Amino acid sequence: MSHAAIVAREYGIPAVLGAAGATGVIPDGSTITVNGDQATVHLASEPETATVSTVD
Repeated sequence: MSHAAIVAREYGIPAVLGAAGATGVIPDGSTITVNGDQATVHLASEPETATVSTVD
């Protein structure tokens, strides 16, 4: 578990961490929405959810 994950858990802040391959899948300059409660990352141009990784 990373320091960021520990801090997010301690403060009850939803977070998406360890999204393996995200920088290779999401094009530079893309607008994204990160939902820490559901551990999803949405590309703004796509209406459907593109889940990159989940947080345990």
